[in-house]
Order: sequence, then C-alpha cells, then structure tokens
Amino acid sequence: MRPNFTLCTKLQRIVTLRSRDIYWMSLTWIQTFETQMTKRHSTL
Repeated sequence: MRPNFTLCTKLQRIVTLRSRDIYWMSLTWIQTFETQMTKRHSTL
C-alpha cells in the first residue's frame, strides 16, 4: 500500500467529519438566529 493513498483517505475522513460538524453548527446557528428574529418581531 502506498503511503500517499493512506494519507488521502485520512484526509478525506477528516474533511467528512469536519463538514458534518460545520453542517450541524450552521443548523443550530440558523435555529438560534431564527428564534431571536421572531422574538424581536414579537416585541415590536
């Protein structure tokens, strides 16, 4: 097995995990943002 190949797979796995983390973080951020916006609208 070539070391380059293993490195690529490791990088791919890391990128996949990272993107999943970023995806969930953005989801929660959007949810909090929406709730804050609705709160602001209800106070107006």
